[in-house]
Order: sequence, then structure tokens, then C-alpha cells
Amino acid sequence: WTEQAVRFYPMADWDKCGPRRELDDLVGQTCYAGLDLAIKKDLAGLTLIFLDDDRAYDVYCWAWIPEATAREHEKTDHVPYRQWEKQGLIEFTPGDEIDFRYIEAAVAIIKDRFEIAELAYDEKFATELIARLRDDHGITTVPIAQNFLRLSEPMNLSLSLVRTGKLHHGNNPLLRWQAGNVAVFTAKLDPDLVRPYKAKSTGRIDNIVGLIMALSRAIVHGEAGFVYDTRRVRSL
Repeated sequence: WTEQAVRFYPMADWDKCGPRRELDDLVGQTCYAGLDLAIKKDLAGLTLIFLDDDRAYDVYCWAWIPEATAREHEKTDHVPYRQWEKQGLIEFTPGDEIDFRYIEAAVAIIKDRFEIAELAYDEKFATELIARLRDDHGITTVPIAQNFLRLSEPMNLSLSLVRTGKLHHGNNPLLRWQAGNVAVFTAKLDPDLVRPYKAKSTGRIDNIVGLIMALSRAIVHGEAGFVYDTRRVRSL
């Protein structure tokens, strides 16, 4: 019951949001990206969102973790990283720290296939990588402060998308696990303001944070999909 009490996304609704367009069918399409690097020994995540004709979003994610620590993280996080790596859901980078050059290479390939309108990112740990993505690859990058002001509206939007079946994630088990790890902070002076945090220390939420940051840029550009309920979100 404790896990249910802090979980932000209703997972029964999440599981109904699966089907999405094939990635190969989206070549040349415009998307928004969110990048959360975290610390080099943990999980880093990149999330892309594509708005469709039904005002819903197709979601794709990439993730990286150090190969040398993957087995240890399987024990602490209680998830099958090595199985997910074989399925192509996550990439191992050599050594015991994430090599950001692998992330840079992946983003460069994605840029060649899709039109990245903007890449939103958490400034922590990201200075050098973002400079290369901006200067060497011509990607428009936007820092997103991890606070109530910047994250509340897109976080509420992500919940509304889940509840209405408009967040199409393709039943990605890595992303589902992260969604189940998301809890919510509310601002003391304004309970309508929310931001994500990990429900437990071993729960990773990097791709979900990337999703929320990507949605924040879609909102700025008037591509939020539909009008959604902005009243206070209550944990389940």
C-alpha cells in the first residue's frame, strides 16, 4: 500500500496507453527531446515526443548505464538491466562511469533522422555535453530548472495524457518501471504546484523527467496537444 500511496501515475491507465507509430515511420518528423544525465554511475535518459494527428504523443526513450556497475544496479534496483540491454532498451557504456560520448553519438544519429525542435535538459552534469550538442551538431538546447515553476505544468500534462490514453509509450518496460517510481512534491505555499521526485532512493526516473522536460517545450510552442485539467493532482 505504501507504493500505491506515493505513486503519481495510475499504472492501470499507463498500461492502456501502449500502441504507437513505428519509429521508422516518423523519420523527418518534428519532435521535442528531454535529456536527464544524473550522475555518471547511475542511469542517464533521453526521451523524445512526437505529436500525432489525434493530439496525442508517441514517446520513445534511450537510456545508458555503466557496464561495470550494471550487475550491482540489478541487485539494488531490482530490475533486469542485462536483459533490457539485450532487448535494445538500454545501452551499456564501457567502464564504471557513463561515457557521455555514447550519448552524444546517439543524439547525433537521432538528429539526422528527425527534426529536433528543441532539446530540454537539466543543467546538472550537462555543461560539456550540451556545448558539443549545440556547437558541433547544431541542436537548439534549452536548460530547464528542476523546480515547481518549470516542471509543474508539464508534469500535470503528462498525468492528463496518461489518464486520457494519449501518451503512447509502446509498452516499454524500462519506461514503465520508471513511471512507477515517480512520486510528487507539492509546493507549501501553492499545493497546485508539483514536481517529480523518486519514491525510493533506488528508483530511477530519468526518462520520465526527460518526458516532462520535453513536454514543457511543447507547451511553450503551443503544442501541448489539448486543454487539460490543471487542478491539484492527488497521489493515489
